[in-house]
Amino acid sequence: MKLKNRLALYSVTIFSVIILVICNLIYWSYYKQIEARENNSLHSKNLLAAVYYLEKDESSLQEHEYIKNQLLKNISKKNVLILNTSYQKYNGEMDRNETISNVFLNEVKKSERAFLNADQYFYSGLFYKDNEGDFLVISRESKSEFLAQMNTLLGILVSVFFLTVVFIFFFSRYLGFLAYEPINSIISQLKNRSQHNFTEPIQVKKSYTEIEELAKEYNYFVNELNRSFQIQKNFIDYVSHELRTPIAALYGTLDVAALQERDAAYYKNAIPKLKNYTKDLEDTLNQMMLLSGTQNELDFTKVRLDEVIFDCTEQLTIVNQAQINIRFEVENYDSLTIDGDFKLLKLAFKNILENGIKYSSNSPVDVLIADVDNKIQVQITDSGIGIPNTEIEKITQNFYRAENSQNFEGKGIGLSLAQIIFKLHHATLSINSKVGKTTVKIVF
Repeated sequence: MKLKNRLALYSVTIFSVIILVICNLIYWSYYKQIEARENNSLHSKNLLAAVYYLEKDESSLQEHEYIKNQLLKNISKKNVLILNTSYQKYNGEMDRNETISNVFLNEVKKSERAFLNADQYFYSGLFYKDNEGDFLVISRESKSEFLAQMNTLLGILVSVFFLTVVFIFFFSRYLGFLAYEPINSIISQLKNRSQHNFTEPIQVKKSYTEIEELAKEYNYFVNELNRSFQIQKNFIDYVSHELRTPIAALYGTLDVAALQERDAAYYKNAIPKLKNYTKDLEDTLNQMMLLSGTQNELDFTKVRLDEVIFDCTEQLTIVNQAQINIRFEVENYDSLTIDGDFKLLKLAFKNILENGIKYSSNSPVDVLIADVDNKIQVQITDSGIGIPNTEIEKITQNFYRAENSQNFEGKGIGLSLAQIIFKLHHATLSINSKVGKTTVKIVF
């Protein structure tokens, strides 16, 4: 069963029970109200009948005639019965029947007033004390008008009940349609998704908070999934591009060596080249393995950014005889601790520092670690050849190299790999460059 139909069914069931209870309360409250009114009316008639039949000797002729007129206006003498305390008929034109039982009469004598709701009549009894003795005044009123009123009310309540149930059913269906419309919109959009457009965000208009949150989480999930796909694609691009170069160099050197007999001096010169090609291949594989480790799950731990940078500078100082100056503008050094992967961050910073050393011909490189607006910023500045303004946006693309860098060795992988790693750590990388000064800023 569809959700909107289920909601309509639940609404109809719940409101039907509520309306049924309300209708019953209305019916029985009205019933009791009319019954009480009949009781009071018959009690008043009992008093008139008692005065008429039992106080005749104590009233003037004029008063007696007035009481008689009032009695005849309110009740027929055929509906009045006067009994003595032995339950024998004393006066009145109504005959005692089985409805006027001794139980009822005893209740009248005991409570001095009683009311009986029988099948066709309402009965009221009054225990009246007179100078001639004690008497029981019994009067009755037909229930035909009362039953007609109650049947009319019952018909109205039944009609209202069914009309209300029908209205609630269709209104619930309409509300279900309104509530389900955003879900239908999402389902419709998802049906039109394919491998070519699955990254398009779900659009939700005039919806409620829960559906907006659902669409927001879905869009976030798709973006994360697309990011993973891009990382996989980058990894494949790196592997296919970077492994091909050293392997081709290895094959070329080996093919040349195999063409003819070579002396020991040739092999002595060729072996270091092969070792360099192999080292290049090993470094590439290590970078690819590090990057491929981020494909499924990031194993982040607490990492100190200054320790990562110190580790990089120590290695570069020894290997490249580089001069790297590090300066701090941090008030709380605990803020340098982030959640991250030490090896990946080291690889990213090392790539940027190596670029600064390489393109500035081993001139000093300045590193500033600062705490700005509760964010850690790392600025790496060199005094190299710079990056043309028209190429800054492209410089972080896979395998892209600026035109003025062709005289320097490189594969166009360093900045691209660094940017991917920083994105994985929710950091932004920006570059500001001119001839003689290039600043790479990373904000965590």
